[in-house]
Amino acid sequence: MKFSGIFLFCVMLASGCQQRKQAPEPLKKETTASLPVVPADILNRLMDECTGIDYVFTDLPFSLSFQEEPGIDQNIAFIDPSKPVEGIPADCKPMARKLFLIKGEIAYEADVYLSGKCRFYVFLNKDKTPMYANQMTESGINYYAQVVNQAQGMGQQAK
Repeated sequence: MKFSGIFLFCVMLASGCQQRKQAPEPLKKETTASLPVVPADILNRLMDECTGIDYVFTDLPFSLSFQEEPGIDQNIAFIDPSKPVEGIPADCKPMARKLFLIKGEIAYEADVYLSGKCRFYVFLNKDKTPMYANQMTESGINYYAQVVNQAQGMGQQAK
């Protein structure tokens, strides 16, 4: 399913009016070791119980929030459950922190990587160290690229 540009713009505009959340802390350590994929029981729990998804972007002047089931499910489906990440290259930097909320509490956090060869999620434990890593689906790559392109377009219009 493809989001219309108007809908995405409205979501970004509404999110931009919210107080900007603190930028995500960087990972406590870089790793080149392979990480396991997110276990199926965690993905199933997210699909069944997730009540919200928030994005805090590193370099974009807004955040995004999803509180409705279709948007939440679609954002969870951006995680490719079958494709592990063969290590996190040191030159890959996260574009956002993705917060998975269950009943208003942060249940899981993942860094979102989208640049060049970096197209994956890294789930973090409570100490902000990498725990799981999954590749991003093609629809996830397209979605984030659209968000970035529209944000850059909004920045150009503001000048």
